[in-house]
Amino acid sequence: MQEEKLNLRRAMDQPKFQLARRHLRDYRDRVDTSLSQEYWQSLSPLKREAVNGGDQLTAKAVWCLETIGRIQDHFVTAFNQIMSGECEEAWQQLERCEIEISFLDRHFSERPGEFGVEHARIHTKKCQELYLLNWGFSPAFLCKDIRCSICNAKITLRSECGHELGEIHDGEMCGRVVKDFELLHIALVEKPVQKYSVFFPDGNDDDRLAPIKFLGRNLISPWHRWSYYKEVRRQHHPVFRNVRRNDPCPCDSGRKYKRCCLGNEELFPHFQFSFEEHTANEMSPLEVIRPRRSQITFR
Repeated sequence: MQEEKLNLRRAMDQPKFQLARRHLRDYRDRVDTSLSQEYWQSLSPLKREAVNGGDQLTAKAVWCLETIGRIQDHFVTAFNQIMSGECEEAWQQLERCEIEISFLDRHFSERPGEFGVEHARIHTKKCQELYLLNWGFSPAFLCKDIRCSICNAKITLRSECGHELGEIHDGEMCGRVVKDFELLHIALVEKPVQKYSVFFPDGNDDDRLAPIKFLGRNLISPWHRWSYYKEVRRQHHPVFRNVRRNDPCPCDSGRKYKRCCLGNEELFPHFQFSFEEHTANEMSPLEVIRPRRSQITFR
């Protein structure tokens, strides 16, 4: 496997891919835009040439460059949606980013900081952890007709087409396409495997999106590093904030506050964020990082 990745790296380092590599390495400059059409148009003829010439390694190199481009685009799009409060839409983009990274990992190993894939991997996971919406649907299907995405051959327990699932053929990844299925049941589960099935009952207005919205208001660029620490704190509910000891208790028990709810505390998740903002020239080999810390208690 390591030798295969080394051979793929040599194929990606060919002079014909110089323009595509330069576009991908300039990812830090793309704060709110996707890759240009020039990038995608430069790869299409190279893949076609490799496939027509039977050069599977070069065709696979093109697929890797395309997948890295999609990862960058999904990541940038997700963070711009978070910054604009479109958290539900960003959730879908983050899942696509996570899936594309899982596809790429089987075939390609990035050099440190080369294309931002590792940064996207780390911060996609962190963002997903900030979403406090965990419930979703888990469907069960009976698949009646499954086809190979490469040759469209029908796949059964006793018949395979010869294309390996997850491998790259003619510059495309082999997958399985379900042409016909029967829905057996749908279950409501916590933390479903398919993140797309997590539902947002109140859309982007859900109060449980407070942590991810807080991130969006404080993040300067998707490519700046950040981290967070979460703990559970005990605090009085806000309704008791200005109540004096001898006042009637707001819970309508008829007793004084000091003899009722004064000693009651509720548990609230508390997030403390640390943002690392680049203040030196990005081209400098030594980055000067200024940490900025913020915190939020979610109720």
